[in-house]
Amino acid sequence: MVTVVLLNFPDPVLISNITSNCSRLGEEMAVSIQFSGEESAVTWEVDGEPLPERYRLIDDNRILIIPSVQRDDTKRRFQVRITNPVSEEIREYRLEIRDLPSDYRRSQMLLIVPGVLVVIIGILVSLVSNDYIFPFCDRIIPLDQQPPLERLC
Repeated sequence: MVTVVLLNFPDPVLISNITSNCSRLGEEMAVSIQFSGEESAVTWEVDGEPLPERYRLIDDNRILIIPSVQRDDTKRRFQVRITNPVSEEIREYRLEIRDLPSDYRRSQMLLIVPGVLVVIIGILVSLVSNDYIFPFCDRIIPLDQQPPLERLC
């Protein structure tokens, strides 16, 4: 008599995609993972460390919520690991910020505009002091000695 033993192994996990809602600085961002196979654990790390307390995981750890995205968040390396008894899949992800908030742009302009004005004023002062702009100033004719307009036309 022959005995057949069927072993039932879960499908290996395979990460197909990691996406985010491309938030702006200061807004909430959701990073979600899509995968196939049977998972038994989904874990996230940031720069090789456990997630900071301000981050949240929802939907059985398939979605990472980052409230009020900060500039430092964009420099971090996010890593998601999905495991089951027969496989392990690891992916790295970096946040992409779509746009800078208007406050940041305004603060940058407040630094750039005065610098440009200082350069322009410096150039003008240099030109005036070297008689480049007004080389004819020593030949100014008083009003009572100027020729009548008829003669000029």
